[in-house]
Amino acid sequence: QVARVANPPLLDEEPQSMLVPLGNGVLYLGRPTGSWSEGEFRWLGWVLARTQPFVENLQALNEQQRQLVQVHSQAQRLAARLEGQRCLLECAQRFSRHLEIESLWADLQEWLQSVLVMEGCGLVWQSSLRWGKPWSEPALQQLAHWAMQSGGPYYLAQSDRPRWPVQPGEFSHVLALPLSMGGALVLAFASDETLQSGELELLQGVTNLFATALARASLHQDVLATHRRLESSQELWLQTHKSLALAQMSAGAGEVRNICVYCGSGTGRNPVYEAAAETLGRS
Repeated sequence: QVARVANPPLLDEEPQSMLVPLGNGVLYLGRPTGSWSEGEFRWLGWVLARTQPFVENLQALNEQQRQLVQVHSQAQRLAARLEGQRCLLECAQRFSRHLEIESLWADLQEWLQSVLVMEGCGLVWQSSLRWGKPWSEPALQQLAHWAMQSGGPYYLAQSDRPRWPVQPGEFSHVLALPLSMGGALVLAFASDETLQSGELELLQGVTNLFATALARASLHQDVLATHRRLESSQELWLQTHKSLALAQMSAGAGEVRNICVYCGSGTGRNPVYEAAAETLGRS
């Protein structure tokens, strides 16, 4: 079926126009002068009848291509997710080996340098600051505060540098990642591209693993300090009881000596008491 268009909406200079259904779309035909004859309509119908299968095949191929692109995109996302899970597992194994905060901090910096071109790394935790390169301390505190307030990554990309609310230094990109037990990890790195949401999620996951390991290392150090205090208290307790026992023994020995001397001072001589007194006198 052919629908004639009385007033062409696109080209005013084509008064004789028509819309021809073709596959899932329409074909617009227009001519500036003259009218369409019956022969032209028959010829157009003959052409469309033979063109329609090719158009349908082309549309099917386009649909297959669209589905292939969609499947390829899903496969890429799945591969990226699997790579992220592998990376998280690797970090969990790395961080679980550390019971000292300094060694854990050094291992985190080593891993970050393997995945990013690091320019600086700062940690705000328990009212203390740690960083690998000089930072502007107020800016570092402010970035950590914003990350903790948002509950997620606070990202300052190079493309938005004129709109940065703070200027922590001459860094390309700055990323603040909140820690689950309070505080934040602040990263400065160089990159030609802006980090995507999947990469931000991966870095936040690694930060969560680091926060768990940091809490475990801090607890281990507290336990060691408590154990050292208990050992010191126990040693003091033992020394006190040794001194008390020696004092009691000395007091008992003096009392026995006095009794022996008293008993030996009577009118009759007692060989047993005399021998005891002699022994105590030598001691």
